[in-house]
Amino acid sequence: MEDLSKYIVNGANTGAVNRVKNDFNVRSEEYNGLVKAINIRRAQTTGTTVDFISDKIYNTAAVPGTGNILIQPVKAILGIVQKLYHNDGSSPTITGVSDVQIIGTGVYTINVLNIIYFEWTAEDRVEYWVTQEG
Repeated sequence: MEDLSKYIVNGANTGAVNRVKNDFNVRSEEYNGLVKAINIRRAQTTGTTVDFISDKIYNTAAVPGTGNILIQPVKAILGIVQKLYHNDGSSPTITGVSDVQIIGTGVYTINVLNIIYFEWTAEDRVEYWVTQEG
């Protein structure tokens, strides 16, 4: 930041210079906060209880989840899409909200790696789609 003290003559304009410095610092903090928010990456986590508070990837391709899937609607944010790796000998039951809708023609395939995407679309509605590796 430029040293503004050279514009002060016999103490004149000190208040204005201080206001400019303060405004610059406030704007810099706001800008840095926005940059951090934009750069947030998806968090890696485990389990089959899916929330919609922040972007996450549940489990991994190497260690997928098993069992039924619970949708956690508390504090859900509209439009968040979660990714879940899952592999089980039977199709999971999805519970936790009253309106669970599969989108597209993909179906769960037992005993292979399934990648399931869930999107929070309304107060009590989750849409999901399923795909498999290659």
